[in-house]
Amino acid sequence: MAAFAESIATFQSDDCLTPKSEWNLGQTACAGVTGAPSGLDQRIVWVAPDGNVADVSTSFMDSGTDTYTLLTSGPFAQNGTWRVASIDNAGKVYAATSFLVHPTTASADLTVRKFGPDEAFAGSSISYTIQVSNSGPDTALAVVLSEPVPNNCTFASEVQNSGPTAVCNNPSVGGTGTSTCNSFDLAANETATFTFVYNVGASVPEGTLISNTATVSSNTPELFRRTIQEATKPVLGVTRHQARVCSPVLALSIRARQRVLRSSPTRRQRPQAIAER
Repeated sequence: MAAFAESIATFQSDDCLTPKSEWNLGQTACAGVTGAPSGLDQRIVWVAPDGNVADVSTSFMDSGTDTYTLLTSGPFAQNGTWRVASIDNAGKVYAATSFLVHPTTASADLTVRKFGPDEAFAGSSISYTIQVSNSGPDTALAVVLSEPVPNNCTFASEVQNSGPTAVCNNPSVGGTGTSTCNSFDLAANETATFTFVYNVGASVPEGTLISNTATVSSNTPELFRRTIQEATKPVLGVTRHQARVCSPVLALSIRARQRVLRSSPTRRQRPQAIAER
């Protein structure tokens, strides 16, 4: 029995010879099959990210190529991971590969998360850790993180823990205002982490609610535009943290009023909110 090593690959559409694995919507891709069993009637099928078949080629034997133009409108105007495969008339798959499709323009999916304690004490410090992430598919250019000093607090320190180096302009120690970290790009699936420390005023009354909201933006259009409440177009990505000032005696019994949107962590130190632009 003869052994066959059928394969399928994607190429530039102008020659169907130069390997290529990424396109934008509106561009044309080429797929080629080689090493197919002799005399077997086959076709090339193009499968969109949602699993639906977008196109099927005419039949060929032994080897063949097909081109497909990635639509910019309609149900198959889908960016993400596409699949292309060789099949016989019964639908049996002989070879398959995948390729990546981007929107017609670059886009990113920025997320900002904040971690902090439930409680703060008058005269002590409070620390927030902020994560800014990009789920892609493209690089978020010129990212800007804005982090205001919480009410009834003053600025103590800021440090970047991970990610591409940002330039952070902070209020003076003991002052108020807003920290702005900018001049950095976030590649797809990359995260930058920052830690901010504030001093709570010594005379802040017990039970006072300390509230802090961070925002993030970039020069790259957002792939998904959502607010905290629902999937509508926002101005900025926002994440909020709230902590209540307590006395040492009540520290274990009074918990912060908080706004948790996607998870219900059980540990004392946990993400307080998640938001996406």
